[in-house]
Amino acid sequence: MAAASPTLTALLLLVVVVFTATGAAAAAAALDDVCNGLGRFNVTPELCTSILCADASAPCRAAGDPPAVAALATKVASQNAADTKGRLETALSASPGNEGLRACLDLYAAAVPALEWAAGQLRGAREVLKAAEYAAEACEGMAGAGALPGENSAFVNVARVGQAVLSSMIRD
Repeated sequence: MAAASPTLTALLLLVVVVFTATGAAAAAAALDDVCNGLGRFNVTPELCTSILCADASAPCRAAGDPPAVAALATKVASQNAADTKGRLETALSASPGNEGLRACLDLYAAAVPALEWAAGQLRGAREVLKAAEYAAEACEGMAGAGALPGENSAFVNVARVGQAVLSSMIRD
């Protein structure tokens, strides 16, 4: 078998680089297109990108189209709610008599399975995210913002970004 010519090898390498770069650019463009279009939902592109790209182990720019960005948004919300629930459990064990924390933990305990379901859906996920955002906001009133872990306030933003991403794609 004859060895490939240096010109052919260089051409093949160029083709691979161009296809790889084009795919990465399309994925980056999908995230940027979605995030840049959320202004009417009072979510800035910077907030959207920072929420969706917060976890370096889950590359946000690999979402190649708007539905993949929506799936990422619901997955991030689901994971964030589960983390917040864990922090609330820790806070409640340190303050077992705090009924506001207990009520807040109950809200997250109900929200986490619903958000896990929503991570695999597009229709219906927006409503789940909206309910979860209200639950997080209610926690501040029940337990007091100072008693809650910082994840609760962060979750409000995660839920808002998720709702905005889904709302930008789903027309009722």
